[in-house]
Amino acid sequence: MRNNPKRRLPLNKMQMIGKFVFYGVVVMATTGVALQVVNFAVWNRFWPFFAAIFVHLTAAVIQFLRMLLIAPAGT
Repeated sequence: MRNNPKRRLPLNKMQMIGKFVFYGVVVMATTGVALQVVNFAVWNRFWPFFAAIFVHLTAAVIQFLRMLLIAPAGT
């Protein structure tokens, strides 16, 4: 925590936030997959496909931001 003077949250709070982010991404991804299955089986529409793309891009951005904001374990 000494190496990053801009960090205002202690490490245990960051880990707790990381857990909520992980479960939020899991829920979004599961919903996206469910929409794709229903779309393939019944609807044959474009918006569930677009929603799945949006979910994956959002998850990638969140993971990238986590990688930048959370310090390595050894520091």
